[in-house]
Amino acid sequence: MFESFNKDVVDAFARNKRRLTKNAASRQVRALLDEVGASAFKLLPHPFLFPADEFEMLARRARALLRAQNKIVRHLCRHRPRADLLAQCSLNPALARYVDWDELEAGRRRVARVDILPLPDGYAVCELNFSAAVGGAELFDCHRRFMQASGWPACERGGSPYANLRALYEDTLRSMEIDRIVLLDWSSHAARGYATPELARRYLAGIANGMPVDVHTELTYPSKWLGNGRGKGILIHRNFVYDDMTVNADRFDAIHRSGATFSNGLEAELLMSKAWLALLCDARFHPLLDEDEIAAIRNHVPHTFRLDEGTFAEALAHKDEWVFKLNVSYGGVDVLIGKDHPADALADRLRRQGIANWICQAFRAVQTIRHPFDDTFVAAEHKPVLGMYLHRDDASGMALRSNRFSSVVNAGSGAGVHWAAVVTEAEKAALLAAMDG
Repeated sequence: MFESFNKDVVDAFARNKRRLTKNAASRQVRALLDEVGASAFKLLPHPFLFPADEFEMLARRARALLRAQNKIVRHLCRHRPRADLLAQCSLNPALARYVDWDELEAGRRRVARVDILPLPDGYAVCELNFSAAVGGAELFDCHRRFMQASGWPACERGGSPYANLRALYEDTLRSMEIDRIVLLDWSSHAARGYATPELARRYLAGIANGMPVDVHTELTYPSKWLGNGRGKGILIHRNFVYDDMTVNADRFDAIHRSGATFSNGLEAELLMSKAWLALLCDARFHPLLDEDEIAAIRNHVPHTFRLDEGTFAEALAHKDEWVFKLNVSYGGVDVLIGKDHPADALADRLRRQGIANWICQAFRAVQTIRHPFDDTFVAAEHKPVLGMYLHRDDASGMALRSNRFSSVVNAGSGAGVHWAAVVTEAEKAALLAAMDG
């Protein structure tokens, strides 16, 4: 288990805190984050490890969950109007033109981060995130630079999510007429301190015999690539979600109308609606699934259902047993732990944004882990959330978010972040020996 696997790891880093200070390991990692504009990241003082056998088990379960979701997606696409599917996911039907409906069903360019809660007796999947630029992939390189600066071996089993992104795009380019990749950020997203696509650009450099790979925001995107047909041959890698576009939204429409291809259109937003957690748990869809997919849902997805007038009173009466999540929300915003809110205030909040736009997910108490939060190396109990990346079926991980005070674990609530490198018992033993050598 994650917590027990890291007890001696945390102790080993604490014993070496003087060495870490001398080698300026954390400062070197901070410099990397500054290079890519990730000022919002609160970096923990050291990385962690994750057991390889459990990683492989969770990767199999995550693939099964994504297969299950895809089967339900295909069923709904073939039996319901597109507007109904968007509405079921709490998305405006007017966004249908930005969804690549063929890609939604095929999943050829699917990129996901599966968020996982370590429990005292196992693991639970709490969220499914989709996008070619889903956050936290930079933390692999933070781990690598930290270990290199400290003079210890960097455990790179599974590799960087960005290396898997490159492999995905290399495969994509073989079947598409593309002559340029644009890593597109949005000014209102970048202003919040999230990482720019710079690190992705470094990993993609030289792809397809030197195809140009450019980084732009909507403010620098060349006008000569706009207009009907002028974007043909451009693959857009989107570094933001639709809700991040609080300014210049007309520019997004212009890029879309130019004929440029988005590696992930708004099918990513559709797939990461929290409504899918309820759909996975809905037994009416289970005849579409195989035994492994049903087992992955039952064993790893806390029971989840869509809130409506028929379930509202009962859910509120037992609010301490539930987490209430707005279907379309990011970064932990509008994730409400029932026991943390008075019933009247909770009811008002749920009704204010429309009862049908929320899901209820069974609350699971995580297995806390004791570790330091900053370079004082004073340890305290923290609540962790792990993130596994899947580029189609290629898994890498784990990104770690950890919070001492809040059960909603994200950067906005003050969580610290780092990487939990996947290692075997033998690799862990070798690393600990090197640290104490």
